[in-house]
Amino acid sequence: MVVVNLAIQRRGETFHLLNNWIHSENKWIRRLAVATIPPYIRARKTDSEFCLRLLEKAMLEIDRDVPKAVGWALREVSKKDPDSVFHFLMKWTGVEKKEVKWIIREGMKKLPLRYQEKLRVALGGGR
Repeated sequence: MVVVNLAIQRRGETFHLLNNWIHSENKWIRRLAVATIPPYIRARKTDSEFCLRLLEKAMLEIDRDVPKAVGWALREVSKKDPDSVFHFLMKWTGVEKKEVKWIIREGMKKLPLRYQEKLRVALGGGR
């Protein structure tokens, strides 16, 4: 919560710090950067752009703990800005990595059903 409170008070500085953390060699620091997004977006409902820019950098993560946090963050952001999350996820549907496909399936769970269906089709799953 300390990092979230800092992000609320000093967004620019904190997101710069989170951006550095997302490139850390330590998976727990990378996960912390991503795990800051859900509570932050609950407090700042209109800042999905900043959140998605950070999550973009974690989409190719292969360590299981970080993609789990990315999926959680995407679900939270989608409650506030489903259109942006849908378009964000659609950009990634062509990536042939199982970790990315897993993040998309997890991240789309709170989107409106029409968006979920379009993502399933784009992933090759159909109905």
